[in-house]
Amino acid sequence: MSTDADDFRTSEVWTGPVHEFAFPVERGHVLAFARAIGADDTGLVVPPTFAVVADHFDPHFSRRPPLGRGWNDGLPPSHLHVEQSFSYTRPLRIGETLTARRGQGRVWSRQGRTAGLLRFVEERTELLDANGAEVVVVSWVDVHAEQSHADLTNRQTASTQPASTQPASRDAPGARSRRPGDAIAHQHERATTVVEQITRTQIVMYVGASGDYHPLHHDDDLATRHGYPSVFVPGMLTMGLTAKAVTETIDLADLRSFGGRFRAQVWPGTTLVATTTVSHTADGIELAVTTRTDEGAVVFEGTAHGRA
Repeated sequence: MSTDADDFRTSEVWTGPVHEFAFPVERGHVLAFARAIGADDTGLVVPPTFAVVADHFDPHFSRRPPLGRGWNDGLPPSHLHVEQSFSYTRPLRIGETLTARRGQGRVWSRQGRTAGLLRFVEERTELLDANGAEVVVVSWVDVHAEQSHADLTNRQTASTQPASTQPASRDAPGARSRRPGDAIAHQHERATTVVEQITRTQIVMYVGASGDYHPLHHDDDLATRHGYPSVFVPGMLTMGLTAKAVTETIDLADLRSFGGRFRAQVWPGTTLVATTTVSHTADGIELAVTTRTDEGAVVFEGTAHGRA
């Protein structure tokens, strides 16, 4: 979802407590995740955004309902998830067990033009192999705003207009800055329908596979009582769907980064189309991706980089 502030940066610095836990990459879990995003499960590989399932194994994860209580004691915090990025050394492999190192990155604030004071909180998860080497680094930014999540969601939804046809910004998360002399061999554009009329069932499949059980994604009664039109699609499901368009162009083994910004909520019944603009350079493949609804509203913008 978009905000008034639009200059996010990721950081290598931990600014809060860091904890570690084991993260097994199990075949059945990968299968459930692949099916939730509508990916081909015949030649099973680990999807690019699968690292988010670390939430399942984090003993401190806040969006898992208390055992035997559900959300009877109140909802987990609701913040605007505005940015997400993945940096890959190599793909995850079925059967391996990694160590997840998770904690808080930078925290900063700024005054929004219309939304009041915005506090930005960066979170980071590093997945390490048995030798302690980084395999995948996941970074995301949440915005803690003075206005309620529901008010910001509804205001943003009401003001969303069909997007222009301009490609995604080159300074989006995960992008590699083009250096002087990086000649572009050729460029082409491609549109892919990544989901048709997304259903509540698919949302629930993703919630179960990812481990993010925030009830605003699956409990219609609760969502409407808290001021939303209905449940809405998790941002990471939108990104996981978009990743299918990315890997149509960049082989998973060559993918080095994928990141972007969430511009708007996605509601049940929506069809999403991802348009990719690909640049082939001497250093590899650079891809800008914009995901729109069937009505033309931009919901996600990002970039990816692949090795030559």
